[in-house]
Formats: sequence, structure tokens, C-alpha cells
Amino acid sequence: MSRHCTLPLFMLLLVCCGVSSAASAAQSEAESKAPYQMPSPKGWRKERIKLPPAFAPKMNWKGHEDLRFAPGMFNPKSDSFLSYDVLFWTEGERVPTQKELQQEITMYYQGLSKAVLAGRKAGLKPLQAVVRLKASESLDKTPSDKRPDARYAGELIWTEPFVTATKQTLRLELDVRKHDGRISVFLCASPQTFDARVWKQLRKIRDDVKFAK
Repeated sequence: MSRHCTLPLFMLLLVCCGVSSAASAAQSEAESKAPYQMPSPKGWRKERIKLPPAFAPKMNWKGHEDLRFAPGMFNPKSDSFLSYDVLFWTEGERVPTQKELQQEITMYYQGLSKAVLAGRKAGLKPLQAVVRLKASESLDKTPSDKRPDARYAGELIWTEPFVTATKQTLRLELDVRKHDGRISVFLCASPQTFDARVWKQLRKIRDDVKFAK
């Protein structure tokens, strides 16, 4: 595999986790249409993965995730390297606590790092992923019609597995919303500082999601 990964993320995970493309196609066909619309800006790739994912089977979340990858997702020289949005659409009646969110996100990224590195760097043991979240002050500035039930900001420290295979700090923002029998967790991620240009794009996708009433 070249240094600059050009494979779509989902296809890369299929290879790493041993899931056939036929199985993934059947899975996608079986999934019902989600009751929301998530923007796909020009140049951003999109994918959908079942929850819990094959690389993190012990996650408690059940449902699916929709992803949007910035154009420079796999280019370490890009200002949008490893920058993306994820909408976790999960079963549930209760908004998860901060501790529960940290546990689920930690399992997700630890499994992802381990699975991808196993296919690229045999024998390289990834760092134990560490997720730190705190309630976000920006929630107070959000218009009431767009305000989630909870918003957190924080960071993830892990071994970035796709390109560099080195320690990385990803900055995170999470919006959590309660729906009828469902919980949505919208995650924005980027190694760039929160005031970087790419964060405006990440947040715009988040803010422009339209949920069914």
C-alpha cells in the first residue's frame, strides 16, 4: 500500500477486517432509509457502516453510521488531513452520559487503529486510545432550533493507522440528540485546531443535517 492511501475508508476496513464486498452490499441493501438527510459537499466522499462495526464488535451501539470525508482525508500535507464527520444513528431511548460516550468512542477508535494497522504494519502495536470530553460552552450560542440535547468537545490520542502509523491527537466535537426510539451522535473530527478553516466545513455539514419531525 502506498504512503498516501487512496482506497475509500470502508473498502480499506473490509480488507482489514475480512468482510467480503458481497456481504457489505447485502448489508447496505438491507438497511432501511434513515429518517434524516446528511449533506454531501462536492469533493467529500461518503460511506455507511453498520453498528457495531466489524473492527469494534463490543460497542453497545446498534444501528449504522454515515460518514463524510474531507477531500484531503488521506493526504498528510493537506489542511483537511484526517478531517471528517460521522453521524452515529443508534437504537435507544436515553441520551448517553459523558462517560458512556467516552467509552464507546474509545472502543471505536481503538478497534479501528488495531484493525487497519494489522493490515499495514504487522507487529506494530497501537497506543491505547484515550478520549477526553467536556461539555462545550458553544452550546449556549447555538440557535434554539438547532440546539442538540448535549454537546461535547475534547480530544482523542491514538495511533493514526491509515497513513503515518504514528501518535496523533484528533480534536473532537460531539452533538447528541434524542429522537423517537433513536439517539444520534454527530461527531466532527480533525487534527486541526478548532479555529481552523476545515472546522467551519465540518460544522456546516453537522448543522445542515435535516432530521424527520
